[in-house]
Amino acid sequence: MLASVLLGGCKGNTILEHITIYWVGSTVGALGAFFIYPKIKGFAYPSKEEDGKKKSIPQDSGKKKQKSS
Repeated sequence: MLASVLLGGCKGNTILEHITIYWVGSTVGALGAFFIYPKIKGFAYPSKEEDGKKKSIPQDSGKKKQKSS
């Protein structure tokens, strides 16, 4: 947005060049990062799965055991 406001000081560039660089280029870069980042993150921080199966939480992990007398 700031680049669009300052367009008046960009001599030698056309409106089409300005829109291509500052609007189309930024949008394509943001969309590319949105789709590529999860793949890069997967390589950097692999999931902690064993043999392709997720670790399961025991069913009674939140329950307190009762003492039988």
